Order: sequence, then structure tokens, then C-alpha cells
Amino acid sequence: YLEVKGKFTTEDRKKMLWVKEQHPDIKFYLLFQNPRLKIRKGSPTSVADWCDKNGFEWTDIHKGIPQHWYK
Repeated sequence: YLEVKGKFTTEDRKKMLWVKEQHPDIKFYLLFQNPRLKIRKGSPTSVADWCDKNGFEWTDIHKGIPQHWYK
């Protein structure tokens, strides 16, 4: 599944963790408008960092969707 995000709120992050936990056999990909955006004001953690830490593949919308996501 591909989730396209502009903002990636606390609620969005909780939802993604919950869905991943409930469906460990399904692959979830995140496509961000700005992957370097911080998860909240003043945080050192970007949405890309959060994805890396939590095992979600992600990409920048400006780079396009990686070919291996189509398989």
C-alpha cells in the first residue's frame, strides 16, 4: 500500500504503526512531499528519520516512486 503525505501528524504516525502491527504481512510505502520535515516543531527527527526507525520504506515525491515498489 502507498500512503501519500503532505503533513505526517502524530495521529498519522500512530495509525501507521497500528496498521503495520495488525498486518505484518503487508508492505506499506510512504511518499512524502517533504521527507526532511520535522515530526513536530523543535524536534530533531524528520519524517524520513521516523520511517527509517520504524521500518517503513519512503521516498520523496520529487524523486518519484522507486521501481521495486511496483513489484
